[in-house]
Amino acid sequence: MRAGRLRHKVTLFAPTSTVTALGEIETAHTSLGTYYAEVISKTGTETTDQDTLISATAYTIHMRYNSSDLTDIPPAAYLVFEGRNLKILSIAQADHRRRMLTLTAEESR
Repeated sequence: MRAGRLRHKVTLFAPTSTVTALGEIETAHTSLGTYYAEVISKTGTETTDQDTLISATAYTIHMRYNSSDLTDIPPAAYLVFEGRNLKILSIAQADHRRRMLTLTAEESR
């Protein structure tokens, strides 16, 4: 992976559950860190849901592998890229040599 391609910064958020003083479970998103990445926008789609137009844009994100092993991220995790919230659909090691992670994400409006 060429370092010059990792020119974008993305912040990764994952859900965490805490118990309040009343015994209620609250879910909040905490930052797992900010990483350099290559963000590539893919196709956009539009669908309707009960007379509401919903547009979605797919993204492919390439990141350098790090020791925190981001492949075990829970399903409700998301990325923030230039103010956009990108829902993570999948994470995989691209070369299975612990060098690069490939994420598939989607932004819905």
